[in-house]
Amino acid sequence: MSIVSGSPPAAPASMGGLSSAVEDLSVLPEMNSLRFDASSYLSRPLSTGSTTKFTYSFWFKRVREAASSTNDILWWAYDGASYTTVSFQNDKLRFFEATDNSINDFNANVISDRVFRDFSAFYHIVISVDAAQTSLNDKFKLYVNGISNSLHSSSYFTDSVLSVMNTATTAYIGQQSNSIYLSGYLANIHFIDGQALDHNSFGETISDIWVPKAYGSGDPSNASQVLAEYGTNGFHLDFADANNIGNDVSGRGNHWTVN
Repeated sequence: MSIVSGSPPAAPASMGGLSSAVEDLSVLPEMNSLRFDASSYLSRPLSTGSTTKFTYSFWFKRVREAASSTNDILWWAYDGASYTTVSFQNDKLRFFEATDNSINDFNANVISDRVFRDFSAFYHIVISVDAAQTSLNDKFKLYVNGISNSLHSSSYFTDSVLSVMNTATTAYIGQQSNSIYLSGYLANIHFIDGQALDHNSFGETISDIWVPKAYGSGDPSNASQVLAEYGTNGFHLDFADANNIGNDVSGRGNHWTVN
């Protein structure tokens, strides 16, 4: 796992097997990314937040070099019985929530129509969920590079609450069950607990190019404002500090541990 920045660091740094490196991020010059090597991952314990609404925004570049690359894990939360995953499977984005620890017993199985086969570019992905809504298209919204994307016709989301996604359990970015991992780059991750937001909260079009923009007030010292913007479990990972890779810069203090 390594930090990749838009500008070369003054000198390569390392810490416990984590090293800084440089890649051309000319499209995203102001952002750092974190390289997941199909073995390392991030984790943190969650508190109980909203079980009906959340937004997950991130920039992602796929890497086709590992056995797990067709099943890349972007989020996994597991309480010992039920689990929720956000992943790429067979080049499509999938949101899945299983109950009773069974892959055959689940209340959400949402798959994108769009395939993600460009391994040369970053995608901006926003997943916006409001489980209390009635129809699938109101419960789950997917935006890619500022455009609303359709869902596979077999997708469904039956329950009005999520049992695992945002409850008192452990969440992981980059691995599931110590057997499925992520091979790729992640950048500028926002998790918003308690709000179902769209793409315009995190990006904008400049000169016909979809680029990131600052979310919220940008003042991490204003605790009440940050809580309103991010909620209980919300966080912002910008990967700017190679010595504290999992540092939450939102002001909520929801830091992640490197494993």
